[in-house]
Amino acid sequence: MEPFYRRRLIRYVCGGTLLAIAPLRRGLQAAGPSETKGKAKATTSAAVLARSRALFEELSHYGFSTSQDRKANPPRCDVRLTQEVYLGHLSELRELGMINARISPMYILLHLYSVGFSLLVDYMPIVINVIFGSQDAPEKMHFSGYLRYPSGNGTEKEQIAVSFDFSKALARKINWANFPPYQLIHTAPNFVIEPWLKEKMAEEGKT
Repeated sequence: MEPFYRRRLIRYVCGGTLLAIAPLRRGLQAAGPSETKGKAKATTSAAVLARSRALFEELSHYGFSTSQDRKANPPRCDVRLTQEVYLGHLSELRELGMINARISPMYILLHLYSVGFSLLVDYMPIVINVIFGSQDAPEKMHFSGYLRYPSGNGTEKEQIAVSFDFSKALARKINWANFPPYQLIHTAPNFVIEPWLKEKMAEEGKT
């Protein structure tokens, strides 16, 4: 049986936010049969990187944020998802494909930790592409994903949800145009889902 968190991830994550498969395929088809395999691959990579950069900028308005410390050893990137902000932009996230259109707002409210986890994992390939697609990309980086949510006393609480390592070499081996975001769980070295989050998602699975 598949792990609970993967079943829930597949249920929530909209298909292909980063991948933008339909636009990419149209772009490749428009290139015509004379395109060489190498050139087509370069075209696809460039299109994915451009799409990633556009989504990276747009999602910064909907509760997603990143910070980098390239002087750390290894360099690190912290990704944060703020619950109160993204809940105010569900319609925009649906349009981008970050949330399945069939999932009701009430269902989301009853499964906030699971949804937050899914959104973080769906967002990570975008961040990976932006970082390792830059000319000054580090050879490797440690990524941490945080969930920020109301604590109940008028303040916000922030907890690390996931963490993993990634390298420029690995990023260049992946065909991002056909990479489902949830596969990051199995592809990224040292991928860890924090125990507290597993417990919360298991509780939500009972509702």
